Amino acid sequence: MAFHVLGECRLPEWVTASLDGTKPGRKGALMQRCSVLCVCLLSLAVPARAQNHPGEAKVPGQEVELNSGASLPTADDSVQPVSAGLDVLPPGPINRPVPEKPQPIAREGDWIDHKSAWPRIPNDLVVVARKDDGKWAWHVERLNSCVDCGVPMDFKEAMFDKKASAMWGARAALMATDIELMYHLPCFEAGTCRNLNPVLGHNRVQSYAVGEGLVAASWILTAQLRKGSVKYRVGSYRHWWIFPLIGDATSAAGMILDLAYWHSR
Repeated sequence: MAFHVLGECRLPEWVTASLDGTKPGRKGALMQRCSVLCVCLLSLAVPARAQNHPGEAKVPGQEVELNSGASLPTADDSVQPVSAGLDVLPPGPINRPVPEKPQPIAREGDWIDHKSAWPRIPNDLVVVARKDDGKWAWHVERLNSCVDCGVPMDFKEAMFDKKASAMWGARAALMATDIELMYHLPCFEAGTCRNLNPVLGHNRVQSYAVGEGLVAASWILTAQLRKGSVKYRVGSYRHWWIFPLIGDATSAAGMILDLAYWHSR
C-alpha cells in the first residue's frame, strides 16, 4: 500500500485518494471520515510533544543542581529582618530633658518682682499692690489683714454670691420704691411739681431707665473691684459693701423728703 506524507505522519493511499477527491474504493464513507479525523488529530498532537514551550528555553550554565540534602524553601521560611545591633544605642551624648526648677514659695513680707518667676502663694497669704521706693510692686501679706487682703474670687462669685445679691437686690428695690413714691405724690399727679434731680428726668420711664441703670453699673463695677485674682492670689477689696449702702442712703433720703413734702401739703 502506497503512503503519502502529511506533516510527520504517512497516510494510506485510500486516505489520500479521499483527500484528492477520487473515489476511495470499497471502504465505507463513515470509515473514511473517522480515519481522516483520527489521523489529523494524531498529526497535530505528536509534534506538540516534541516542542519546547516558548519563553522557557534553557540557557547553558543556568541549571540548578540540587544535592541530596538540599531542600527548597517553604512558606514558613520567610525572610526575617535583621535585628542585630538595633538594641545597641549609638555612640554620643544622650539628650535628656532638663528637670524644671521647683517653684519658690512666697512668705509674708516678701516683695515679688514682675520680671521674675511667680512664686506659689500659700492659702493663708495674698499679694497686694504697694509702693516700694516710689514704684508699684506686689507685696505678700496675711489674708484679711488689710482692706485689699480679702479672699480672691472669680467675677461670677463676686457678682452673684449671697452677700452681693442681697445688698444689690435691696438697692434696686429701694430705687424703685423712691421713684414710685415720688410720682404718686398729689402734686406730680396734678402736674404742679417736678423732680429736682435732673439726672432722673421728669417722667417715670426716664427715671427707671437712669436709676436702675446706675444700680446695675455700680453692681458690675463693684464686683470687678472686689474679685481680685484667683490665679495669682491677688487679694480682693473687702469694703465693697460701702457702695450699695451709699445708694440705699440716698434712696432713703429721697423717700423721706417725698413723704415730708406730701404731709406738708
